[in-house]
Amino acid sequence: RYNLAVRLLNGTNANQDPSEAARLFTLAARQGYAPAQRQLAQMHLRGQAVARSKVLAHAWLNLAAKSGGSEAATARAQMEELEVSMTAAEVRQAQETAADWFDKGR
Repeated sequence: RYNLAVRLLNGTNANQDPSEAARLFTLAARQGYAPAQRQLAQMHLRGQAVARSKVLAHAWLNLAAKSGGSEAATARAQMEELEVSMTAAEVRQAQETAADWFDKGR
């Protein structure tokens, strides 16, 4: 799913379809796939085929940061960079959203 979503997002060897890419990234992200979680966070930051939301972007990065490995380190760095532009209430809301998704299995 993830690879097809990347191709759809970029229009590589497929027609560009950001909405379908977002759907596929969401499916992979809900299964705990950190690269999809990070990509979905970036889409939320840009408002690309999904709602523009720092809170949702932070929540996805938070989940990716829990994955371990290099993806986790990159997600943590992106999350910390994002927090600079967020209020304390937004960060708290994002953390609660991520915790809720994690508890529910996304």
